[in-house]
Amino acid sequence: MTKTLSNKLQAVVLAAGKSSRFKTGNTKLVEKICGKEMILFPTNLLWQMGIESIFVVGYQKEIIEKIVSENKKSSDYTVNFVHQKEQLGTGHAVACTKDLWDKDHILILNGDVPLVTNETIESLYKRHIESNAAISFVVSHYIGTDHAYGRVIQDEKSIRIVEAKDFNETVYDSKCCINAGIYIAKTKFLQDCINNITTQNAAQEFYLTSLVEMAYEKKLKVVTSYAPFDQIRGVNNFEELWAVEQIKRSELIKHWMHNGVRFDLAQKIHLDVDVQIDTGSTIGSGVHLLGNTKIGKNCHVRKFSTIENSTLEQDVEILPNTIIRDSYICKNAKIGPFAHVRNNSTIEQNAVIGNFVEVKKTTVGKNSSAKHLSYLGDTVIGKQVNIGAGVIICNYDGFKKHPTIIKDNAYIGSNNTIIAPVNIGKNTFTAAGSTITQDIPDNSFAIARAKQINKENYVKKLLDKLQARSKQINNKVIPQTNSEQSQKEL
Repeated sequence: MTKTLSNKLQAVVLAAGKSSRFKTGNTKLVEKICGKEMILFPTNLLWQMGIESIFVVGYQKEIIEKIVSENKKSSDYTVNFVHQKEQLGTGHAVACTKDLWDKDHILILNGDVPLVTNETIESLYKRHIESNAAISFVVSHYIGTDHAYGRVIQDEKSIRIVEAKDFNETVYDSKCCINAGIYIAKTKFLQDCINNITTQNAAQEFYLTSLVEMAYEKKLKVVTSYAPFDQIRGVNNFEELWAVEQIKRSELIKHWMHNGVRFDLAQKIHLDVDVQIDTGSTIGSGVHLLGNTKIGKNCHVRKFSTIENSTLEQDVEILPNTIIRDSYICKNAKIGPFAHVRNNSTIEQNAVIGNFVEVKKTTVGKNSSAKHLSYLGDTVIGKQVNIGAGVIICNYDGFKKHPTIIKDNAYIGSNNTIIAPVNIGKNTFTAAGSTITQDIPDNSFAIARAKQINKENYVKKLLDKLQARSKQINNKVIPQTNSEQSQKEL
């Protein structure tokens, strides 16, 4: 079926509208659904099916063109854009593409139908070809009380689509199907009729739906194909965007459940479309898995953690409230709780990053640990290194970020301040409370503290001094302003 589609079918994707009902001033087609721009859902579907596509762009066309071009799946796939300078209706949009029609049949769909499936397209195409129809379109049932979708009015004498702005009482009361806005038409029929569409309607636009009535009047075949409403939902405001995202996310979670992944509270998970999760893993309540994240086998991502564009190898444990972005976590590592790993950091095998530790652009070697209250930035940490509580890598001097190297088997004492750039050798120790500003050779013990001075029996004298200073401040005469002196004299 797919090969037949690619040989015979060409798609026109309508993506020129202003999205006024979103009230953001931006095209709705760049709003993300499960981490991916809306326009990419029908676009990727068409690419997967091998159907060559033409995109009708208008409002903010540069943004649409950039997103589609950058996400093209294959360099062999041709992307065509046609600019609809004035948004005069769907019929006018399709007419703008006629010079590029080079297949026997044209598939037309909107850019805001993110849940449409290949089964919907293939079923419509099959009905269209078997019936030798001039034009075919998808219909569905809708129980909503609004009038966002055109209605299909059909009887023994005619078939037509009435747009929402042209509804009358008869249409309001009818129990007819809705028009999904997905069509397949013979190219010859479009060439003959597309320029005959008029603007005799409430919106004074060129409606593509007029072609249905035209075909029937010419005694040409018109057929419909049914699809469930959830598959053909359009998105015209944030409420509809929310509904579509809930459906898509539920599909994704069900998919991973069937592939051996447990979700502790599935309805509380945020999951993007490009996320991959291997078998035996558990995802806790409130977890966000975003972007191109990959979770390996038997991993445990505990509640309220966020992982974005990162990879976890097998048997990794992420404790609650941890954030990992753009990083790589090797097998058997343990991160969190309340840890933050970011900016292309690598946590190697069996390493531990603990409570309130931030790791930025840093490699933490095998079996190394930083368990408490530390900042590790622009650092390469070797194997079997212990980072004590409260260690801070001072990597920024106000102008430039500087690197720090901590070699294998080093022991960094608690409350150390390491001022980069600095190299700390193998098998070294640093004393707690040290400020390290110079390189430390291998097998060395570094102490960098100010000398402690104890003044015996000095506390009473110190308190007396502080008390006297306080009295002096409280008894100090504050000069009066001219206005205050004048009020006093009055």
